[in-house]
Amino acid sequence: MEYILKKNVNSEIEENWGTDRKLGRRGWGPLSGTLKEITALEKLMRGNGILVNSRTGAKGLEDEFYKLLENKKPELLHIATHGFYESTEAGKSDTPTSRGALFKIRNEKDVLNRSGIVLTGANYFWKKGEKFKTNLEDGIVTSNELSSLNLRNTELVVLSACETGIGQNKGNEGVFGLQRGLKLAGAKRLLVSLWKVDDEVTQLFMQHFYNGLIGQKYPIQKAYLEAQEHIKKQYPEPYYWAAFSLIL
Repeated sequence: MEYILKKNVNSEIEENWGTDRKLGRRGWGPLSGTLKEITALEKLMRGNGILVNSRTGAKGLEDEFYKLLENKKPELLHIATHGFYESTEAGKSDTPTSRGALFKIRNEKDVLNRSGIVLTGANYFWKKGEKFKTNLEDGIVTSNELSSLNLRNTELVVLSACETGIGQNKGNEGVFGLQRGLKLAGAKRLLVSLWKVDDEVTQLFMQHFYNGLIGQKYPIQKAYLEAQEHIKKQYPEPYYWAAFSLIL
């Protein structure tokens, strides 16, 4: 998993306890394309004179994430990791013996506590139900936690992760999930995914998106559409090219 900031860019890779395709009881697995994605973005940004701050591996902690956002006030925040959204229906099949982190999240009444992203340490918490170090955060950043951040200086948040655009639809109030948390924090524009995305195709999409945005100085909308068209030529199925949605 990675996270990255423009004018301040950071990245993180999660340790692996094993994974299911769904958000599972065993945690999240590694994303092979994300380190390649972050390395390419860092090179592109630095080549265009943009100050970059990055975090990977053991440095990709939730605590570091908060410190960077507090101290750097990024104009663009790029997060490449696993995202999740758990509906209330998902927890109905849980047994009384499954009262760990997953059970707790699935049974939260507030939908903003049932969606989020994962950073370093999240797998340990998911498996053990406790933090891997008592003086650190658990590595799971919920939408509620994101909503309390100050992202008023952030022009764009890119969530290079699965299902970051979904949530609970509350009629004319809109969708409650990660996007709601980030908007409440003050982020002006979001690039999010609507379903489970292919890791390698996501890497290609992001590469072309940022080449347009940073390298060609395109407006955000044009960079997004150009990247989408590029992927569409290689992968015609909507599953690949239509996964990401730009929220203005």
